[in-house]
Amino acid sequence: MTDADDFPLTGNAFRSDWFERQQAAAARHHLIPQKDWEALAKDIKGGAELHLPGTAWYDANYRPQNHFYSYLRPAGIVRVLDQAKIHDLTDPQGLVNTAVGRAVRWARDHKMRIAVRSGGHSYAGFSATTGLLIDFGGQQTVYEPTTDNKITFGTGMQGRWLYPALRDRYPNAYIPTGRCPTVAIGGLALGGGAGFLDRKWGLTCDQMLQSTMVTADGKVLVCDDRHEQDLFWAIRGAGQGNFGIHTSFQFQGQPLPTAGNGGIATFFKITWNIEDAFPLIDLVQNIVQEKDKEFDKIEGRLGISTYGLEKEEIEKNLNTNIIGIYHGGKDEFEDLFEPLIRGPVSPVEVELAEGPLAEFLSESYAFQTIPTVKYTSKSGVVDRPFSPDAAQKIIDWVKRWPGSAHPTEGGGVALFTLGGAINRKAPDETAFFHRRGIFFFNIDASFAEEDPRQGAVLNWAQDFYLDMREHRYISEHCYQSFPDRSLADWEHAYYGTNYPKLQRIKAHYDPENFFQYAQSIRPTTG
Repeated sequence: MTDADDFPLTGNAFRSDWFERQQAAAARHHLIPQKDWEALAKDIKGGAELHLPGTAWYDANYRPQNHFYSYLRPAGIVRVLDQAKIHDLTDPQGLVNTAVGRAVRWARDHKMRIAVRSGGHSYAGFSATTGLLIDFGGQQTVYEPTTDNKITFGTGMQGRWLYPALRDRYPNAYIPTGRCPTVAIGGLALGGGAGFLDRKWGLTCDQMLQSTMVTADGKVLVCDDRHEQDLFWAIRGAGQGNFGIHTSFQFQGQPLPTAGNGGIATFFKITWNIEDAFPLIDLVQNIVQEKDKEFDKIEGRLGISTYGLEKEEIEKNLNTNIIGIYHGGKDEFEDLFEPLIRGPVSPVEVELAEGPLAEFLSESYAFQTIPTVKYTSKSGVVDRPFSPDAAQKIIDWVKRWPGSAHPTEGGGVALFTLGGAINRKAPDETAFFHRRGIFFFNIDASFAEEDPRQGAVLNWAQDFYLDMREHRYISEHCYQSFPDRSLADWEHAYYGTNYPKLQRIKAHYDPENFFQYAQSIRPTTG
């Protein structure tokens, strides 16, 4: 049994024994003798630090980003050091690799599961555990790019640190990353990586050149298009924690255009009444399906949502909006969106800002943050255009939001644009299968720590998703970086026809299935 296996919500019914089993697993792990913990701390010294329950750092940092999984308290946390803070600077990455390898072997010797946390944003809590947590969250070092703009950094590098460093020091080595400033490169790149540059340049994983990985027996592998080629194929889209622990990544950087040479961008956030959702969806889905690369300039996320606890507040907060970046000037953007900005249906609010793209990527307001406190998520892939009936179905479900006590977030749908450079690769070119979609469709539902509507919120999200699937408004596929524990056929949903190959690769690199969680890739047998 893995940590947090068998999610308690199956359909609409909770399993009553689930939390008790997690507590029992935690109790077993906490029986490890103190001398064994001391031995681990000594073994990883130089490349990592050990933090145990009751220490200040542990108590401040053990919780996952989604507090719904806060009951998963790790027995210990191995905090991997930022390379720049390692005293022996002759080979700081080597010390990190050694420390992680020793931690893996220690966990195996003690029959303890491992989870890996780069930014900690696993929607389904897969970066949390009652076993040993390997945490990369403090890594901020960017290595000097090569002369051909290949750039390397640790798995814990977050967008809020990366883009300012690129702007100030390495403007010829930009890569596309996620929309949330605190999402780290490890989980992002392994799952594909969608953000505000992907329609123009491709996904984060499409820029990957190399990764260093610690295997289940503690060995260090380097995989790229010449070494461990099957593994390199797999890690570009298979998701987190399947084959080993990745300690660093190298990407092909792109020179960011200067302000005088195509580097001007327009940040936009436009809000409409919820009833006007379909004209916006229709315009954007038509742009996304254009084959002309000129249309790759638009990168965005459409939202249809509300929040509040009581009916009056929920109705007042209903809205439709689009947020994103246009790779061009404000006048160009206004011409493209003229039917909506100046058409018969007027926006409630228009926010446009023109400036250097480097500045927008370096400022947090250009990012779309993920939910906070407690939340659930249900995703799908939209592979055919939404009809007016589909848009109305979404509107109707958002209006049925049961309410939650979360003060600023509630329930709704986000549509993340695909197409462009993402879809110019074949579904089997990397492990990232979703190369033919129009949008990622994601239902978000947030609630407070102690919320009287928690059960109603979980049921709303599940029923909303099933209704959209039943009417074939979304496909059977789901984005693996928006994992959903209640999926029955997650293997097909995340990986499509790529799953059998992933299983064979898993069997080669982790035949005993040491790296496992509720939805990890299973090795082939026999």
